[in-house]
Amino acid sequence: MWLGDPSTYTLGDTKAKIRLEMMFDFDNEVMSTFRNIAKNMYWVLIGLIVFQFIALSLRGVGLLPVWVFIEYL
Repeated sequence: MWLGDPSTYTLGDTKAKIRLEMMFDFDNEVMSTFRNIAKNMYWVLIGLIVFQFIALSLRGVGLLPVWVFIEYL
């Protein structure tokens, strides 16, 4: 995203003429909540994959649904 006067930006320039602040605020309470939800969802997805693998293995069914689920992730 280019903001402001295009003459202040040069592609490949290591010395910026202006400073663009970070758009992600790590101290923001809402963003912190979303990061924690994302961390927990990784464990939920791992649990779903393991559960599906075990359930299909015990029933003697092929593991195609597990691989399709992983592929869609």
